[in-house]
Amino acid sequence: MGMNYTAKHMRLMRLSAGFRESKIILAANEYDLFTELSEKRLTSSEIAKKIHVNARAIAVIMDALTAMGFLIKENDHYRNSEVSERFLVKDKPDYKGDLLKFMNGSWKHWSNLEETIKTGVINLEADLLNQLEREYNQVYIRAMDNVGRERAERVAKKLDLANVRKMLDIAGGAATYSIAFAKANPQLTSVVLDLPFPLEVASENIEKNGLQDRISTRTESYWDAEYEPEFDLVLISQIIHGLSYSQCAELVKRSVHALTPGGRMIIHDSILSEDRTFPYHAALFSAYMLATTEQGRSYTFNEVLEWMTRAGLGNIRRIELDAESEMIEGVKV
Repeated sequence: MGMNYTAKHMRLMRLSAGFRESKIILAANEYDLFTELSEKRLTSSEIAKKIHVNARAIAVIMDALTAMGFLIKENDHYRNSEVSERFLVKDKPDYKGDLLKFMNGSWKHWSNLEETIKTGVINLEADLLNQLEREYNQVYIRAMDNVGRERAERVAKKLDLANVRKMLDIAGGAATYSIAFAKANPQLTSVVLDLPFPLEVASENIEKNGLQDRISTRTESYWDAEYEPEFDLVLISQIIHGLSYSQCAELVKRSVHALTPGGRMIIHDSILSEDRTFPYHAALFSAYMLATTEQGRSYTFNEVLEWMTRAGLGNIRRIELDAESEMIEGVKV
């Protein structure tokens, strides 16, 4: 009984104090510390001069990062650990630093969570909200591309894309999923629908992958777009969690118009159990949406089922993917 109490107590303390480790790694990433250390061995004083920070402060942070396993200290010199060199150095294939910068940008939202719980709305000052929005726009799309590439490949492998010739990627951001789908099926073409800034990143990625002849972009909000029924597949990936229930229903209803008869819609997101307490990631992600969006949250399968059914989709089924997300497929009948 004593050991069980101790384990529970330790978990409570670990979760309650988790912000310390989080902020240390996020702050170091803001200064591109790991990029500066890439394939080098430097002292804290040398790093302080390179990134223009206080020498005493960065020494404390670098020692903490060493204790956390993100740096290796040899005498007075530091170098990246394997995980930092792989994931936190700019221009490396698996770079995730943009995602961490996006997380850091949401810190002020999280710090105001008590007020959000009390009022039900984000209650930051207007100028701060505008600043956060600008910061999000700068890093959000690249962050989603950072985290989405590997998952997009798994999604493409999980789906039967053999008969898909033309797809619509709604709010497709950096074209991450369109690129993965095009690579999985050489006959597939895609249209990425989004706003101007995301499509700047999308165009870079499309060109980088040599897919300009198969993936095009369309600059338009999904609330304003008018569709012709010309697509075999409509993808709505990682969108619904940022919207209210009624907005999700409207998005699905509007998007169905883009499908040819027999065409498929795929909704890919974190999906909650019907009591909204499982999986762990989806439940916490719903709290994240509370802290950072006006009306967003995670949704259940039955909620998605209702939107799809009302929009005229049939043969609706779940497609398991991983612990963090799944797909729900419906066919236009």
